[in-house]
Amino acid sequence: MMTFLHKNKAVGHRGFTLVELLVVSAIIGVLATMVVPSYRYFVLKTQITRAKAEIRSMEKDISAYTLEKGGLPTALTDLGRGVLLDPWKRPYEYSLVPVRMSATPLNTDFDLYSKGPDGASAVLLSDPTSLDDIVRASDGGYVGTAADF
Repeated sequence: MMTFLHKNKAVGHRGFTLVELLVVSAIIGVLATMVVPSYRYFVLKTQITRAKAEIRSMEKDISAYTLEKGGLPTALTDLGRGVLLDPWKRPYEYSLVPVRMSATPLNTDFDLYSKGPDGASAVLLSDPTSLDDIVRASDGGYVGTAADF
């Protein structure tokens, strides 16, 4: 790197100008606005996948309990799963009496679901507050978001 002497001072070792810093900041801002939504979508998909896997696991535990004890557990604590929280830090919902419905009840045996990211739910899956719920339906034939059922 060449340095020139100007009035007994080395020239060529200077800092960034305000314009250069603003341009770099603008580029970083544009990249962040493109990356953050993708990252949030990835995190949401990961949380949904985890909730589906945990519901399937609890479903298997409920089946094993039913075979061993001759009846359905009254609560998830009977399985040792009462403290298990969904990816949004809320307990899973379990009901011996199937109450969740689309056009008909979702299950004939029991209901097991997560209220999803918003933490709100309704009896009908078509209700907007239920669309993000992760549900078990068709007596275990389906586990996924209520919107996709």
